[in-house]
Amino acid sequence: MKIVIPNIPYPILTDIAQCLEGIKQQAELEILLWNTDHKSLIDVFDEVQPDLIFLHTSQLDTTFNILCQEFNFKYILIGDEEPPKNINKTPCIKLTQSSFGSNTIQIKPIARVVQIHNGSYKKDMESEILINTTNTPIDQTFYTVAKYLVNNYRTKIVGENKLDLHNYLGKVTAYERADFIKSSRIVIDMGSFDSWDAAYLKIPPLSTNFIDENILQFNNFKLLKSNIDTLLNTEKVRTKYIEKCYTAVCNNNTSYHFTAEIFNRIDEKNIAEISLQYIKALI
Repeated sequence: MKIVIPNIPYPILTDIAQCLEGIKQQAELEILLWNTDHKSLIDVFDEVQPDLIFLHTSQLDTTFNILCQEFNFKYILIGDEEPPKNINKTPCIKLTQSSFGSNTIQIKPIARVVQIHNGSYKKDMESEILINTTNTPIDQTFYTVAKYLVNNYRTKIVGENKLDLHNYLGKVTAYERADFIKSSRIVIDMGSFDSWDAAYLKIPPLSTNFIDENILQFNNFKLLKSNIDTLLNTEKVRTKYIEKCYTAVCNNNTSYHFTAEIFNRIDEKNIAEISLQYIKALI
């Protein structure tokens, strides 16, 4: 099967592409990463003739309708916008941030296994608390919580969004981020969706948002301090919480599980099963 994935700014597409690359030999897949700035949709179809392509709703136009008449293919739609009404071909599934429906899969936080699997402890990255600013608006609440953590614990801050605190170390690569997580004692998730990654690497997460019933959430400084101090100082509680989070992430909350869900829903059971077998082997 030939699968085309565009380089549009949806991190979940990177996760899916990485998972498919990992299983492409077993599943007999050809994966093409499509640079939409340098190659048109027509050129992609002429050169590759994909069996399956991921597309954003903005890419559905009269050109797409022409391709539907000339080529036999499936497509997966991504985006929260409604597709144009004059499109000739229905997507086999739609990936959205918030919508629900019989033909929809909600994009949710997951452990980005390919990027983090080899994360390892590094002495120079060691911290009690790690904060990631990527994908997180730096508002007054974020700054107040970060300042509290900096003043009370050995804290390191990394990520795309600059924070005006001396503990902010700047942008890091995906693999450096994994090492920072693995070298911390606790990861604080304030919207960066690091909770499942931390859980996979067996580092306890605390989150300001509800992620899952197994992930501890805080909404005030008293609860935050209580959770941090317990996880730092009570080894029995820490170990039990890490095991609980790790079990939860390995059950159904990795990029391989999400990829398997997509391919199950579009009736490509073999790809789904190989994806699940692959993550089972990793864990």
